[in-house]
Amino acid sequence: MKRARSAERSDSVRNRARVLKAASDLVALYGVGELTMERVAVEAAVGKGTVFRHFGDRVGLLRALLERSEQRFRDTLSFGPPPVGPGAPALIRLHAFGCAALETATVELELRIAATGKADESFSSDSYTFRRDHLLELLEELMPEVHGEVLTHLMLGYFDPARLHYLHLRRGVSLETLDTTWHDILGRMVTRSPADALGALPCRS
Repeated sequence: MKRARSAERSDSVRNRARVLKAASDLVALYGVGELTMERVAVEAAVGKGTVFRHFGDRVGLLRALLERSEQRFRDTLSFGPPPVGPGAPALIRLHAFGCAALETATVELELRIAATGKADESFSSDSYTFRRDHLLELLEELMPEVHGEVLTHLMLGYFDPARLHYLHLRRGVSLETLDTTWHDILGRMVTRSPADALGALPCRS
């Protein structure tokens, strides 16, 4: 009996992972607007009831996709290879953080708006707190003479979903321009030349 329950739980975990991967793939291919519980079930090769049982409704599925994206971002910063993960100098990691945070924020933008009806994010959320603590640690190592917490909040404003929504989706500012500007800001803060820190290597090839 215990073995049967264990197998059932394992199947449930696998099905949930399959559904999330299928939903993520569909969003990448067709956008959030085309995501339905029925299409996800077909893509994941599970019954529609399985999708509803795990996530409740479409909003629940979207929130689960956001949580999945956030956990991957945290794992990359905490355990991934340098320069995003540990092992590189603070300035290099700040540049890499900007690339990773911008990519994550733009990928999540449609998801967040669809799941919440708005693009803003609370300062007390787990996502914001994690980014704040990570960035503060790097800034205090690199520039101990400045007020790290104030500067951290100002810099995190760069990745604010509402601001990115306006700049990228409404004003047409390219992701390449947003990448370049992040590196330029860091360069002007801590080096004489904005390109010094990474040899002018952009986030995107």
